[in-house]
Amino acid sequence: MRKRRSITYSYNSINDNKTGKKRIAGILFVLLVIVFMSTQKPEDVIYKCTTYILPELTYEAENGIYQKDYSASYEIPEWFYEDEGSSYDNADLAVMDNDLGDDKGGSGDDGAKSDLKTGTENGQTEAGKEGISDDKNDASKEALAYIANKSVGTTYTRKQLSKPDFLTSKIFVVDNNTSMTKEELDIKNLLDSNMAFSKLPDASGQEGVQYKVLIYHTHASESFADSRPGVIEDTVVGVGSYLTKLLSEQYGIPTYHDETIYDVIDGQLDRSKAYENSFNGISKILADNPSIEVVIDLHRDGIDEETHLVTEVNGKPTAKIMFLNGVSRSDLNGDIGYLENPNKLSNLAFSFQLYLAGKEAYGDYVRKIYVRSLRYNLHVMPKAALIEAGAQNNTLEEEMNAMEPLAAMLDKVLRNPK
Repeated sequence: MRKRRSITYSYNSINDNKTGKKRIAGILFVLLVIVFMSTQKPEDVIYKCTTYILPELTYEAENGIYQKDYSASYEIPEWFYEDEGSSYDNADLAVMDNDLGDDKGGSGDDGAKSDLKTGTENGQTEAGKEGISDDKNDASKEALAYIANKSVGTTYTRKQLSKPDFLTSKIFVVDNNTSMTKEELDIKNLLDSNMAFSKLPDASGQEGVQYKVLIYHTHASESFADSRPGVIEDTVVGVGSYLTKLLSEQYGIPTYHDETIYDVIDGQLDRSKAYENSFNGISKILADNPSIEVVIDLHRDGIDEETHLVTEVNGKPTAKIMFLNGVSRSDLNGDIGYLENPNKLSNLAFSFQLYLAGKEAYGDYVRKIYVRSLRYNLHVMPKAALIEAGAQNNTLEEEMNAMEPLAAMLDKVLRNPK
């Protein structure tokens, strides 16, 4: 995400402009009379003329002439920019997702405040908030399970997950220019939709293997704190290669890895058409491999340098991950027609079930699901996901380690029919 920009401007109102305003008002009056007299009732014409003209004629008499110097700052919200810009900084997405740490009382690293629709306050851990159930009955309280990796996992009851307010405060982070509908927060879709493979994959390694998963990178040039310049293996592409290996060899899920660099044109970083380029690329791959059921666009996030998205899983320093979904709708303009996504509800269910699997097994390894107004090519498949693994200040080791629990989560959800 791009850093927010602050624009400071000063405004000096003009001096008395009565003459000009009256001239404009007169012209408007004549035009309105000509247009409306021929098409509407006289009383309607009078009403509309007074509605539009009278305020213009009487404003200065009632309120005086504004001559005061005025200066103010205006902060452009981050959602103003699409993701295809060349600079990214999601500081306010590094919310206090889960400050659980290990069983000795350690704390996590997510320390930035969120100004999105989370209700999260800096310094208050998600464990502390989630440990208090809305229902005093023990059956409705969350179960905290200590996992072998000494992190704290979190599970939720169906009753909790059935409450939209619970979902938007504990699981989803909704960008401030959009919202989630009742349909999008329906637990029957989110939890009960079958995300399992339609047919168990065959990863025998023989010719004619049927790929089930496609991994690609819209922003393939994204790198990390210790990446070597110009070394593709040190970018998010190298991380995707490791995830591909884990899924194919350890879990027996035939996985296709598209290593195309979609955000570099003529040797220069150019993300202005990265999503368009990646859509064209993966569309051909999907047409050539109709057996593919899962599409993953693997990224890394961009945050403030003082925030470090890292936890410990199985004794290893591990970058945290986040699922990002688009609802193709803004609060200002409603549904965005040119970003239509017939698979939106399935996309949300896929992210949601992966999130719950990760939360249960790995605690604060998974950050809240981030919901934005755009689409991000998730319309290509019902089981499509955009995953942000760590950020620019994570090490390559932390990124690689993050792929191990992610692969386990994918295997669990994709092999667990409802």
